[in-house]
Amino acid sequence: MYFDSVTNKLKVQFTGLGDKPCVCAIDCAIPTDEDLNISVCKDEVQEVTINKTSIVGDPTKATITFVDSIGNLSEIKLQLLNGVKPLRPQALDKTNPTHVTVTFPYVTENGKNIDKENLYYQVLRYENTSDSAKVWKDWSNQPTNSFIDADVKSDRTYGYAVRFRGEFGETSLLSKWTIVYVT
Repeated sequence: MYFDSVTNKLKVQFTGLGDKPCVCAIDCAIPTDEDLNISVCKDEVQEVTINKTSIVGDPTKATITFVDSIGNLSEIKLQLLNGVKPLRPQALDKTNPTHVTVTFPYVTENGKNIDKENLYYQVLRYENTSDSAKVWKDWSNQPTNSFIDADVKSDRTYGYAVRFRGEFGETSLLSKWTIVYVT
């Protein structure tokens, strides 16, 4: 299973190994015309694609269920981040001229929780203008969501934003910037 950023599709490939067909069912949390069932035969490779334009949600959650010929079930639960805009980071100690504490919640702008499992984050930072934005904390899945920026100077403006990457390589939108003026 992977997200193809060129075609903007989530792709699921699987192969039937038994003598009898099995069934794969993809069910979205909010059913659409993309919900489907597929039968798979021995040594046959199937590919299911879900278009990015049909992935709607904040974030989108889906379950892929595999059922073999004797009724055994396997499920894969997905969280897709396409089009998701994270809530902006928060900055503490704004008046302390030696550092700024930056935290971000695992929440969307619309107040929906984002599951931390198999999730990566990236924090961007700028000094004085967003045109100078650079990656401050590169992709990580470490369990922390709070950082201390000790590289700040008095009478300067700093901005911080976050984005998330899901387990299939899909990336959320960049959050709004949190702007801090260090006195």
